[in-house]
Amino acid sequence: RGLKGFGLNIRTIVKDFFMAIVNLLTVWPIMMAAITITLFFVKKISGTDYELQQHQQLEMITEYPQLPLRIMIVFLAVVIAPLLEEMLFRGFVQTTMRSFINIKNSAWAAIAASSAFFAIMHENPGHWPALFVLGVCLGYSYEKSGSLLRPIFIHMFFNASSVAIALYQ
Repeated sequence: RGLKGFGLNIRTIVKDFFMAIVNLLTVWPIMMAAITITLFFVKKISGTDYELQQHQQLEMITEYPQLPLRIMIVFLAVVIAPLLEEMLFRGFVQTTMRSFINIKNSAWAAIAASSAFFAIMHENPGHWPALFVLGVCLGYSYEKSGSLLRPIFIHMFFNASSVAIALYQ
């Protein structure tokens, strides 16, 4: 079935693009709540001096003013990482887990497991709750649409907004 079997159908690209914006805007407040709650509890445990660390590539963008380096980091973060991560976590892990889990709501179990794996693969534990929420959004959008393009676009928009915020600061 070629790329269609993998959830990459060129005919749905426009719909997936616009629905990705809607999906991300819908889940954004929940991610911000996850960050706020995480910060609250970590500060209670570690002390009020705790600050959430920025992603390593975002630090590089802000620390090094060289334009070629910034362009490369932005391209990797906004295009390459979402493509590869969504093909791995949603296209492979979630789909494989869903086919092996024999329970009534196997899609939700696969979404939760792939989202947890997605979050843990990112190096900063302080980001895990928000990344888990993002992963659930990505997984759900993949299950509902049947298109891998939608979570790829959501991931691209999320990373692009993170890069823009880092550059603005």
